Parts: sequence; C-alpha cells; structure tokens
Amino acid sequence: MLELLKADGPDPDHAEALMLYGRLVGTWDISNSYRFPDGEWRTAAGVWRFGSYFTQIGRSDGAGGMIQEGVDDDGRRSRWTFSEVTPSSFRWQGFTAAPGGEFELFQEMRATLS
Repeated sequence: MLELLKADGPDPDHAEALMLYGRLVGTWDISNSYRFPDGEWRTAAGVWRFGSYFTQIGRSDGAGGMIQEGVDDDGRRSRWTFSEVTPSSFRWQGFTAAPGGEFELFQEMRATLS
C-alpha cells in the first residue's frame, strides 16, 4: 500500500518547506531506549526508514529540529521531537501525557544514516 503513496521526492512547488522532514529521507541505524510500564529502560538496535510519503504534520522547534504533537484514541497526548539533526544523525524522543497531565519521556532513539 505505501508503495502506491511513494514519491520520487517532494512536490517541487513545496520542496523547500518540505525539507524540514525531507532531510530525514533514507535508511537510519538506530539505538532505541524504551521505558516499560515498570519504569525499567531497555535498549535495542534497529533500522528506521523514511520516504517521501512521510505525511505527519509538525513544526520547526526553532533550533534546527522538529516537533510533532497529537492525541491518540484514548485522549493521551503525544509529542515526538527530532533534535541534534545533522546530515548523518539525529536524536528522536517520544513523550506521552494523560489528558491534563505532564509529558513524560517513554522512548528515545539515536539514529545514524546507513
């Protein structure tokens, strides 16, 4: 299904604005740290792939990274941050918050371009 949505690159009329995320297109090796409900952190390696069909809405954080926020079906708020972005690496953090609660970090990945 995603193959049907894939593009060779961003729409030329919007290419500059889309580079906020477009610079992440590629295959990244990641080191993933995840906090389980018991509070213990576990780490694993993996691969993360981004393509030009990446359509989530986000914004610049004003420091060279990006922030995405949303709400899941249970009303929990989520925040994804991409920081320390370079042409060959970035840091991703996932936060969650109960309705009316504070954001808590639950996952972190460090990625390097493969």
